[in-house]
Amino acid sequence: MRPGSTIHAIGSDRSAVATELAIIFPVILVIVLTPVQIGLFYHARQAADLAAERYVDAARAYQATSADGVAAANQILNQGGNLADAQIIPGAQGPDTVSVTIRGNLNYSIVPGTWSVEASAEGAVERFIPEPER
Repeated sequence: MRPGSTIHAIGSDRSAVATELAIIFPVILVIVLTPVQIGLFYHARQAADLAAERYVDAARAYQATSADGVAAANQILNQGGNLADAQIIPGAQGPDTVSVTIRGNLNYSIVPGTWSVEASAEGAVERFIPEPER
């Protein structure tokens, strides 16, 4: 082997390393950022679940209205729920049950696109039962 051919092979390897890095770097970037995106989605989902539970807890209280539930859900969503365009959709509030659905989109997203979040909750309405009916 001639010494010149060895130097030529090392010089061509430099461009191969740059090409390999250009191919591998986006894959590494996706591997690193995917758990962050999943964490953001999970946080938004938990906030929507908590807001729905707080809505039901407030609206099912004795002589409470759906406005009480909306105020309780908004308090959670305004504390950093990571939901953009959050919608509080009250369900049919009958004499025995109350329900709600919270919908929104992920406010912060690393991956382009719309990440929708939806949570629902339902509960029994508290009511006063006179002593003879118990």
